[in-house]
Amino acid sequence: MKIILIQLFAAFALLTNSIAQSNPAKTEVLLVGVFHFNNPGLDVAKFKIDDMLSQKRQQEIQEIRNNLVAFKPDAIYTEINLDNTQWLDSTYAAFQKDQSPLKTKKNELYQLSLAVGHQLKLPKIYASDANADFPFDSMMNSIREAGQTQLEKEMVELMHTIEQEMNNRLATQSVKNILLWMNNPEMRRKDLGWYINSPTLAGKLNNDIGATLSGNWLMRNLKIYSNILKQLKGDEKRIVIIYGASHCAPLDYYFSMNDRFKLVPLDTVLR
Repeated sequence: MKIILIQLFAAFALLTNSIAQSNPAKTEVLLVGVFHFNNPGLDVAKFKIDDMLSQKRQQEIQEIRNNLVAFKPDAIYTEINLDNTQWLDSTYAAFQKDQSPLKTKKNELYQLSLAVGHQLKLPKIYASDANADFPFDSMMNSIREAGQTQLEKEMVELMHTIEQEMNNRLATQSVKNILLWMNNPEMRRKDLGWYINSPTLAGKLNNDIGATLSGNWLMRNLKIYSNILKQLKGDEKRIVIIYGASHCAPLDYYFSMNDRFKLVPLDTVLR
């Protein structure tokens, strides 16, 4: 038995060394977690986002674009569903000919992904998002039915705290500083920690609605991760992934488990 185990470990070591030699350079991955610039109101927490087309905000966003261009990514992945790849291809093709939508389109797809891609003359911007049910209202109903008043209170208070903190920063800070705050390691740890620790307490013992919500969220992001991997050509030195900030905690974890990649802290790029 010991001999078999030694042989298995030796084979694994040889395989690992072979892979490392055939792929000496890791692809650098920059996760850019954002708030949604056009404020569609689809997230659970509601933010008071000012006009991203104002002169002040446009100057701040241009600074971020310049930083991302200087990073020189070979590919940019966006929070557009994979099923909408054809739409994204045609939208980017039109944008390459005419950048006037930057004056009217507030969302981060135009303001960051398409604009940076155009500046870098990238041939394509990649869709990578996936679908998943997010039964938040059903989970809250299950919490009430189970009489979990303290858990409900904690969740409501947390949402209010997040909204207040974010709205204060939106009123007083630059877009770059807000993104740096949203993407710091402690924020990502707390974000992922909430999905693992809070919804899983929801409902009675035989009700797994909270675990389903968390599982669906993690599965959605695992699908996103898979969609990105499957579209890589293998020669990318650097890639940028621009998503709503809550996606970045699980994506950070998934990429950290893959020896083909090296995660790049956002604060080393947004200077």
